[in-house]
Amino acid sequence: MDSNGLIEKLNLLIATSQDNLAMNLAVEQTARCFDPCLSCSTHAAGRMPLMVELRDSSGELLQRIER
Repeated sequence: MDSNGLIEKLNLLIATSQDNLAMNLAVEQTARCFDPCLSCSTHAAGRMPLMVELRDSSGELLQRIER
């Protein structure tokens, strides 16, 4: 923001079907949190699989949790 409180630069993480490829690529490169859009989260609530993998710096799997 500038001295007048106006936004000069903004980085939005918008969860839409158009951003699906970008989200998939981003999670391969860095740890990011993406919020699903309301319609996606509403329709998939309780049915969306969840898998979390913890890996060390060499990529070796340390722990895996699935729902």
